[in-house]
Amino acid sequence: MFRLFRAELKKIFLKPSIFVVTGLIILMLAVSTFIYKPDTRSQYATSYPSFQTVKGYYDYFTSTTNGASNGKKSCDSLMQSAEEYVNRYVTGNTVIQELVDEWKDVEALFDTTPSGDYLSLYTAYESTSNETDKATLSSDLNMKKQQLETAIENFFNDYKTYSQNGGEIYFLVNSNLDLRIRNEHLQKMLDIFDMSEGKSDPHGYIIGQIRNFAGSKSAFATVFDDLNQLLPFTPSSELIAQLNTTKVVDGNSVPNEESTIVIGRERLLEINTKINDHYNAHKTENESNTKLADKELMIEYMNEYFATANYVFDIVDKGIKVSGLSSYTAMNITQFKNFDGA
Repeated sequence: MFRLFRAELKKIFLKPSIFVVTGLIILMLAVSTFIYKPDTRSQYATSYPSFQTVKGYYDYFTSTTNGASNGKKSCDSLMQSAEEYVNRYVTGNTVIQELVDEWKDVEALFDTTPSGDYLSLYTAYESTSNETDKATLSSDLNMKKQQLETAIENFFNDYKTYSQNGGEIYFLVNSNLDLRIRNEHLQKMLDIFDMSEGKSDPHGYIIGQIRNFAGSKSAFATVFDDLNQLLPFTPSSELIAQLNTTKVVDGNSVPNEESTIVIGRERLLEINTKINDHYNAHKTENESNTKLADKELMIEYMNEYFATANYVFDIVDKGIKVSGLSSYTAMNITQFKNFDGA
């Protein structure tokens, strides 16, 4: 019986439909979030430094220089991040193409920019016997070498940013492929520059290593092959339309009143009004300003603000992730970086 039960569960979780259902559940949770008041005792509860007065709490929460996650500035920034997160998919997630284009620019520094690339400069340097020209070309080569190394480093940093663990998903990559890109390809390319130091012909060494990076395949072709194996992460257009803060009506862009973000901002405005009203009622330095009940009420409003902003972001984040993964099986997903338990 247990084997039969386990086999049936495996069938269910290997089908994309389980993620569609999960996505619907997330959207139902999104609706319920704004029907009921957020529970500030939940995972979204936070704590504040101790202050003697209501004003102390108010000043802490509203300070424009307060970078703490439970300050108003950070909460508002989180809402902005949620909107930007959605907007990436409104306009189309083009991160993979952006990486391809960036790598083309790196390659151009090496051998595809007529007369100004690293390879052309080296060829000219090797073929000239004029000492003045040789000195000029040597200087140009050193400068181009530095530009090329910096461009590879920048590309590597961009790749790491887009493929980092946790946070937003820009594309899906097999965990083994990710390690290969990082350690065996990009880092190996950077190591070539370090290893060229002290060589009698450092530029010739770099060029030779890059052109014969993987057998007869160049380093650039190798990384282009890697980029072609990245898988797109594309949430459903219906979900993005529901989350988007605007919609098109009769050819005009208008606020989408059903957007989770728009509803969340309306809720935050209501809470902010309560915070300001409570502060103005206890603004002066008098006994009521230090009463425990008054301070606790201010903390309750601040907690509510914090919880609402975090609820909204999590709804957007989890909704997008579930939708974008719905076209892959559970077996596929467990092989992706960020989902392999690493």
